Amino acid sequence: MFTTTADMRMRMALTALALSALSAPAFAQDTAAKAPETAAASAAPEAMKPEQFHELVQRVTFYRGAYAREITGFSFTIPKGWHLADNADARRLEAATGRPEDQFLAAWVTPEAVPLTQTSPVVRVRWRGDGLITTGTIEDIAPDLLVAFAEKHPPEQRLASSPGKFIRYVAPPLLDNKTALWVEERADASGKGSVFDCHAVHLARRGFLEFSMIGADTNTQKTCPATLRMFADSLKFDPARDYPASTEGYAKAPYNLAQLITQTK
Repeated sequence: MFTTTADMRMRMALTALALSALSAPAFAQDTAAKAPETAAASAAPEAMKPEQFHELVQRVTFYRGAYAREITGFSFTIPKGWHLADNADARRLEAATGRPEDQFLAAWVTPEAVPLTQTSPVVRVRWRGDGLITTGTIEDIAPDLLVAFAEKHPPEQRLASSPGKFIRYVAPPLLDNKTALWVEERADASGKGSVFDCHAVHLARRGFLEFSMIGADTNTQKTCPATLRMFADSLKFDPARDYPASTEGYAKAPYNLAQLITQTK
């Protein structure tokens, strides 16, 4: 069969197109495979040097008095002697400490009396709108039951937390007017010592509002329950946004209160 130069050129072009079509999916697959690594790397930024953090703090706008988020329907009073960094500023401060990005973070609240550093006590304010959280009975959050429950279920972080492993409840969970309060001891990053995470979580109609102090030392741990109680006691939700008298007919969160406290699936 006679083949012209034009035929040969056409075959070469078709071969090139076929090869490019075959190579495209491989390239896309390789890109997708690398995406999680990139996301993981960006999720945990390197902590700023102390002098850089100090410069960042100088650019932060701090608020005092009342704080409100109309879109979520809550407000609370910033305690005397404390001031608040809102949303974008709070997230910049969070990243500057080397912690992963937190899409649920609403604010940082810190003491006014001492300069803010990367190790200062911080009340993190977080809103998570996963739906209405069912509470069960008070027995469902008994410490021994929670510990046993956590041992049988895989972890899933939903609260601001220190990275170490749970050790024990220092102050057992207490549910008061739809606000759960507790303090837990966790292993520190080295695994040789321990730190304390303090939580006050208010359940609302479409999710929960969290006040947390994490990675606290022994001295801060002694006062953090009272500190968080100040915030929780001043918290107000619009009646249409607060926890309802009956849970029927509302979209439920994919976890209950026990799973929230233990941070398990």
